[in-house]
Amino acid sequence: MGSFFELKSFIKHALIAKGRGGHGVHSPLMYELITQALLRDKRLYAFDEIEQQRSLLLNNHTAIEVDDLGAGSRHSKSSSRKISDIARHALQPTRSAQSLAKLVHHFRPQVILELGTSLGITTAYFSKANPSAQIFTVEGSKEIANQASMVWDQLNLKNIHQRIGHFDNQLPLILSTIGQVDFALIDGNHRYAPTVRYFNHLLPSLNHDSIVILDDIYWSKEMHQAWVEISENSAVTASVDFFHFGILFFQNGKTKEHFKLHLP
Repeated sequence: MGSFFELKSFIKHALIAKGRGGHGVHSPLMYELITQALLRDKRLYAFDEIEQQRSLLLNNHTAIEVDDLGAGSRHSKSSSRKISDIARHALQPTRSAQSLAKLVHHFRPQVILELGTSLGITTAYFSKANPSAQIFTVEGSKEIANQASMVWDQLNLKNIHQRIGHFDNQLPLILSTIGQVDFALIDGNHRYAPTVRYFNHLLPSLNHDSIVILDDIYWSKEMHQAWVEISENSAVTASVDFFHFGILFFQNGKTKEHFKLHLP
């Protein structure tokens, strides 16, 4: 845990969250989410080869120059960082990345947008979970983006479109090109104002079946404030707080519901 707020929130979430194995969840959408998406297909065929790439990154002690365009790292203020340290502190944890892959595998989104590529492991999970999808991913640091490209080359992934630069600049350009977004992961610049701004940019491109993931919703008080405010947006019909990340649904005609659930 990176902060006292995060630790306190984790304990509180663990005490009140529901849904282990689907028990205590009465919403049909949430029951499907847990039992059909997250519990079914415990392991997809690509999990092992992607985790092999994670292992290589964790053991790569080469130093690269990093451009921090967001909230920055909690673990290093230096612009020169080892790839192993970036992998240890910035990559989506294995369990979370595999859960997100299961969502993509189950819901089959055709256009995926990721803000915050990092070293490309989560992007690889998306690509393998639905090879027919077109994936657009944005990374602020050129050297980190280069490392991600090497990971995708090793995995022979062909459906990833990479953009390098500030989210505020790249997001409108991507949205003007692709039009509609079926699945989005906002995983970068963990501050209140930018997170809310990215969501508002994204909102006109969402549809009835779209899913938006906000990562690290308890990273700080202001990041959690952004999550709460976005969850209350009138377009959101259901929000799911899994602690490490939150999921937003936009199904028209549904009564708004908020859930705190254990990640299976």
